[in-house]
Amino acid sequence: MNILRRWWIWPIIIVVGLVVLFTLLPADEPELFATPRDFVEDARAGRVQEIEVNGKYVDYKVEGVEPTLEMDLEEGQTVRGLLTQAGLDAEEFPPIETRGDRWWIRGPFMIVTFLPIILIVAVLFALLRWLWRKGSAAQA
Repeated sequence: MNILRRWWIWPIIIVVGLVVLFTLLPADEPELFATPRDFVEDARAGRVQEIEVNGKYVDYKVEGVEPTLEMDLEEGQTVRGLLTQAGLDAEEFPPIETRGDRWWIRGPFMIVTFLPIILIVAVLFALLRWLWRKGSAAQA
């Protein structure tokens, strides 16, 4: 008797696989969300150490805070404009790096986020297909 032919073994294998997958995947670096007002206050106080701009997303490190702070720029805002608004001259700006879209870093995490939904749809599709075949065989 083949154990893999039992209907109840496949959901158990899928659940165990998901548990192992989510256990082994590395966790993303924790980030704190900030507003442009928080960024301006940190810049005025001189606590901003470095800034990384990725489109409308800005990650910056603050003295004494371990995780990176993340901020979304509003329409028409720039990092240099916010630093100027904070009262800093161009010579006083912290190092600013511009990055392209890093889809290869965020992409796998997005796939893993939607993996349970994809698996549920696949299991439902397989179940419906199996029921359809079983119904067709009974009619013949």
